[in-house]
Amino acid sequence: MSASDYFGEYWSAISSSQFGEATAKHNQILYLKDWHFQLLYPDYRAYTVPDCFTSDWLNEYCLDQTDSDYRFVYLGPQHSWTPFHCDVFGSYSWSANIAGRKLWILLPPGQEKKLLCRNRLPWDLGECSSETLSSLSGIRLLQEPGDVLFVPSGWHHQVANLEACISINHNWFNACNARHCHDRLLIDLTDVLQSLSDVRDTPGFDEAAQSLLLAHSGLNIPKWFDLLSFIFRRRLNQWIGKAKDTKVVQNWLVAHDLVVASDLLNELI
Repeated sequence: MSASDYFGEYWSAISSSQFGEATAKHNQILYLKDWHFQLLYPDYRAYTVPDCFTSDWLNEYCLDQTDSDYRFVYLGPQHSWTPFHCDVFGSYSWSANIAGRKLWILLPPGQEKKLLCRNRLPWDLGECSSETLSSLSGIRLLQEPGDVLFVPSGWHHQVANLEACISINHNWFNACNARHCHDRLLIDLTDVLQSLSDVRDTPGFDEAAQSLLLAHSGLNIPKWFDLLSFIFRRRLNQWIGKAKDTKVVQNWLVAHDLVVASDLLNELI
């Protein structure tokens, strides 16, 4: 479905009807997610990133080296929702509510293990028993228009739109959580290698394993190495005064990025 169809035909139809929560749970209500609005309309400056979120290795790399990014607009009617999940790559995320109210349920790392059943997490926390939910230590909060919410790495969460909502969302990582992303990728690699252990001696195994890791995690070791190398080279140029255009100007932050990127690159080597 195109965005114009969603806004025109679908949004008009659903706005004039009375959908209940039960209908929403059966995926009758469509939620426009992961719309690369800023990438598609680079000359339309809808917003500027808050200063505390501007150190962003992921989007800095993507915008220079790829044709994609992790900057999104979300738009959905009342009762649209996001299932229980943890953000891609083990990244941070921030969500700025432009219109409407959202209900968030967030669990700190480790709490989600209480919900595992046959090594799987639930799709919807509403399907869990009251006894299970009461055993969790988490945060339940209401996000109002104008509120910006920061989600730390590794925090599982579920979000429901209590009314029609528009939000701006970024996924990102930097020197502060790159180690978390690195360790998570290595755990995912171990899982892939273990699942393929019976064909370990097959020619081309390593390349196939990296392809599966990319499909499973969104990253693999070569791409992670390339991203870290890109950040290291760019920060080194900043440190020696050769950078032409950058948002990262504080010397202490440049130094921190260099140290963390260098340590992770050495581990991969």
